[in-house]
Amino acid sequence: MNIKVGHCPFCDTKIFDVEDEQEKRLPNYSKFWILLSDGSRMKVAKCKKCKIGKVKVNKLMKAHQEFWKEGIENEVAKKHKELEQQKEQQIKYYNNLNSVSFGTSERDLEE
Repeated sequence: MNIKVGHCPFCDTKIFDVEDEQEKRLPNYSKFWILLSDGSRMKVAKCKKCKIGKVKVNKLMKAHQEFWKEGIENEVAKKHKELEQQKEQQIKYYNNLNSVSFGTSERDLEE
């Protein structure tokens, strides 16, 4: 089972498009709800023809868990890359600092 935006997760039939961040439902669009163990509810788009049952929902949940895991891993990798870039910029900045003057008091620096 593969999770693809706009497609039925059970048969991969196209059920909606996204245009200008708006969902445009096709005539074969349907939906159902799943109550999750944390008390939250998940709306799932599907085609009108596919029937749902415990086995299909369990497979769907496994597919969603993989989908979520991939998303989390990608987001963490992206943030890690951004932090590495910030680290390199800061190291470069601080490595380029040099002493300009010195004194026994702060006033000595105001020349």
